[in-house]
Amino acid sequence: MRRIAFVTFQYGKNSINKRKERTACCELCSERNAMIFIALGANTPSPFGLPHQTMRWAVLQLHAYGIEVVQQSRVYITEPVPISAQPYYYNQVVQVNTRLSPDAVMRFLLEIETRTGRQRREINASRPLDLDIIAYDNSHIITQMVHIPHPRMHERLFVLRPIQDIASHWVHPTLQLSVQQMIASAPQYYCEPLGHMPQVMGVLNVTPDSFSDGGQFDGTEAALVQAVTMMDEGAFCIDIGGESTRPNAPEISPHDEQARIVPVLKQLVPLAHARGRRISVDTRHASTMEAVIKLGVDIINDVSALTHDDRSLDVVAQSRADVILMHMRGTPATMMSLAHYDNVVMDVHRYFEQRIAACEAAGIAPSRITLDPGLGFAKTAAHNMQLIHNIAHLKTLGCPVLIGASRKSMIARIAGECDAQQRIGGSVALALQAQTHGANWLRVHDVQVTQQALILNAALTAN
Repeated sequence: MRRIAFVTFQYGKNSINKRKERTACCELCSERNAMIFIALGANTPSPFGLPHQTMRWAVLQLHAYGIEVVQQSRVYITEPVPISAQPYYYNQVVQVNTRLSPDAVMRFLLEIETRTGRQRREINASRPLDLDIIAYDNSHIITQMVHIPHPRMHERLFVLRPIQDIASHWVHPTLQLSVQQMIASAPQYYCEPLGHMPQVMGVLNVTPDSFSDGGQFDGTEAALVQAVTMMDEGAFCIDIGGESTRPNAPEISPHDEQARIVPVLKQLVPLAHARGRRISVDTRHASTMEAVIKLGVDIINDVSALTHDDRSLDVVAQSRADVILMHMRGTPATMMSLAHYDNVVMDVHRYFEQRIAACEAAGIAPSRITLDPGLGFAKTAAHNMQLIHNIAHLKTLGCPVLIGASRKSMIARIAGECDAQQRIGGSVALALQAQTHGANWLRVHDVQVTQQALILNAALTAN
């Protein structure tokens, strides 16, 4: 079936009206690879996470539709316009390349919106995701689906400031105004960049003896309920453990470990993937790694940095799973007698250099590796604090850094709280320090309160 679209192209001050005939199946602009600005906004949760997480998910979806992301602005937190009682928005602009027509791009953007539950009914209503084409090269394009440039973009700081991040030289093709000129004349309201936001990994121990939550989630149903709860609260990844590695914990067999975690993973992995989340398994046994990788697990989190089992390096190398390498001396039963360092930061740094090299030699690229300095694993409270203050130094190795300080005994050492479940305040304080020093991942038990604190801290510390 043939469709006729009326398109007005305007390049600078020269405009040409063209009548173009297209078929419904032909959605390519064959003339050139177009540069496009796409604006993203969100202010309510979606199945894919909190607003900033939904936006991150949406950017990843663009590639699947043949849209190459070239640059991304910072994420901005913005007062709702017009001003109302609804939540503040998160806004971003991405620059993309594509040969798709504007109508085809917009159709794909609407599909992505629909997957988040967005329904375009009310103007200025809260939304889990809003996607718009803001500019298409230097063209002026009007079809039944798009009006480009966006007719009100010159009034919107939440579009202009992100564009300034990635294309400050861009000039509006019809107004002939620079980005800076439009910002100067736009209505002023709160629109500031969001500071550093680490990803949150939710801890799910399906064990009877973990130090904080042992016995609470060691049944499949209870574990699934807790995993879904943590995802709803904003956890981007769930880390499942079937063996306690607390100080003096007894070692269990890989068979027993798998009996605890496999029934949960069979149901949780497809559920998490459908929601754009990742699943990690906390194990140091190669046979368990093999079993969970077959179930589609995304990350192997090994407290021994793939040294406990001789086959671990090869198992991970032959898979697509990422890996978290943690620093620990000895075993859970012996580690606290080995908490002696000349310089804990340099010793941990050198250890990771060796383990990254071993991984590369086995075929595991550094892009698949995250580093965990192992707070509390053969570390005193003083060692832990030194490592948090030196996250940036560990990041010079070229891999993301994960910090797991949640409910750990250093809180008792410093604040005097013996009950692990009453250490939430101390856990949040440590998470905020890790955020300030650049941690990429935070492994936590209390997702909701941690996310809330991280978001406020990011809004307060933007630069």
